[in-house]
Amino acid sequence: MLSIWRWLVRVGPLSSLPVLITGETGTGKNLLVKALWQLDPERSKGPFVVLNCSAINPLLVESELFGHRRGAFTGAERDREGLFRSADGGVLFLDEIGDLDPGLQAKLLRVLQENRVLGLGHDREMPIRTRVVAATNRSLKEMVRQGKFREDLFHRLDILSVHVPPLRQRPDDLLPLLEHFLKKYQSLGKAKSVSVQLEVVEALSRIELPGNGRQLENMVRQILVNKDSDSRLRLDDLSAEIWSELSAGTAVDDEAQARQRNRSSVREPPGEEVGTPFLDVLDANGWNLTQSVEYCEKSLVASALRSAAVNSLKPRNVSGSLHELSITRFASIVCPALPRPKRSIRVPTNQSLRSKQVGQTPTVSWQGARSG
Repeated sequence: MLSIWRWLVRVGPLSSLPVLITGETGTGKNLLVKALWQLDPERSKGPFVVLNCSAINPLLVESELFGHRRGAFTGAERDREGLFRSADGGVLFLDEIGDLDPGLQAKLLRVLQENRVLGLGHDREMPIRTRVVAATNRSLKEMVRQGKFREDLFHRLDILSVHVPPLRQRPDDLLPLLEHFLKKYQSLGKAKSVSVQLEVVEALSRIELPGNGRQLENMVRQILVNKDSDSRLRLDDLSAEIWSELSAGTAVDDEAQARQRNRSSVREPPGEEVGTPFLDVLDANGWNLTQSVEYCEKSLVASALRSAAVNSLKPRNVSGSLHELSITRFASIVCPALPRPKRSIRVPTNQSLRSKQVGQTPTVSWQGARSG
């Protein structure tokens, strides 16, 4: 993003040239347009006018842009100067210009070439000093090839153009964006200030985030509303949808994907002492939360059993401790449990029968049933 800001500083003063900004939704195109307006020493003194071409009725776009005279069409009850003249001396921002009606593209091209506008019902054109900045999340080059966008208009807009990469291609921006949104919406949470755990940044860098900055902003607001007084943004604050994406491996690197394919079951715990960072555990288990928790539980059990062996503790005491900790479901995997004795059948022997006949107390022995 630093290169884009440098580009803005360079082209900002070029007031007479239009600008085209492309990029996915939520990448901050609107913020760049406002910054461009403020960096233009001539246009920053004028108005900043916005028209979303995809959010207005196509039948009204011409009137909105170029204006009309009273009585020019049914419903035109008063004169309207239009957005081009309203933005005179400033910037007119045409958002989602890829959705502009093809019939109006030719009129827009003429305005850009002549710097003059003709309103509906007017007899003569009016001169304007309006800088046009357009943005779109669509590929105008592809639309030109498909015949959906005028090639001459595209080349006219493409004089000064920049593409804003999606957030997944600039992971270094995640941390400053998170800190910015946490500060912006700190009033929604109970804590006065919330810091970001680096593991959260690493996790978010592994998923698509199709909504980019807008999705990240909404995620922060949701977390702050539901968060307690804890002053750190942690992994367990992330939503179930994000964990689902992480465990599905939608953005896991090739090495992690290879480990995931080659692993037939949950990874065995290491032989060394427990101390592996949880982020490495998540990475080793393909960011599958269930498998990662199982891995940690097995590691803890293995560590406990090793400590028992070093301290010469009885297995029965270790087993009781594990039951108290409710982590015994993997004990049989790490170290097979001692076999439980089968219940013996009480069978009196011949000696005990003879003792009983003479009134002695028989000695009862436990032994398995014998054939015959």
